[in-house]
Amino acid sequence: MNKPEKIAYLFVYGTLLHDANHPQSNILKRYGKAKGKAVFRGKLYDVGSYPAAIASKDETDEVFGEVYKLTRPEFVFEKLDIYEGYFPGKIEKSDYIRKKVTISCFEEETTLKAWTYLYNKSVDKLPPISNGKYLDYLRSKYPLAIILSLLDGL
Repeated sequence: MNKPEKIAYLFVYGTLLHDANHPQSNILKRYGKAKGKAVFRGKLYDVGSYPAAIASKDETDEVFGEVYKLTRPEFVFEKLDIYEGYFPGKIEKSDYIRKKVTISCFEEETTLKAWTYLYNKSVDKLPPISNGKYLDYLRSKYPLAIILSLLDGL
């Protein structure tokens, strides 16, 4: 972020989703307000115990998630940047980059700019998550016990 924002939006699509129940998502519960389900134009991939999203120009590529309105974005991003492996001064060493994307919000039927974390490595050898829904993908691929251990281990 070049200048401090009093209010910012964050789009999440993986382990930070509300239903993932990951401990790191507590920061969103405390310093954000859930605005509902949303989608952005991108592709989703399976990295192992977490997903990777990249932007796409293809209208048929969608990544589904949730959007949060943050009231303390600098604080939230300070914490989440570390979790996501984003190092603003060292982009080449970052696993993810934080970037603004245009999202479509379902409940409000609006579009807005929201920050999200995009994968900063090659996806060439990663399996795609074709429906763009991380938790649905996990449920279809793994038994519940394995999903819970994957999420708890992060």
